[in-house]
Amino acid sequence: MINISKQQFQAFEKVRLSGKTNMFDFIMVSKLANLDTDRVKTIIANYSKLKFKYRSDDKNEKS
Repeated sequence: MINISKQQFQAFEKVRLSGKTNMFDFIMVSKLANLDTDRVKTIIANYSKLKFKYRSDDKNEKS
């Protein structure tokens, strides 16, 4: 799996939550999130794991 940073995941999430594009339009998501298409595909394929990983980080930062 390609390493996905918290910032990259957050950029993807910003696009997802905006509703500006179909998230399976990898090229458009890539442009809007400023990520390469391989990273977009990796995030989609591992979305649940990454969301849990970075959500856990957010909880730890607030403590």
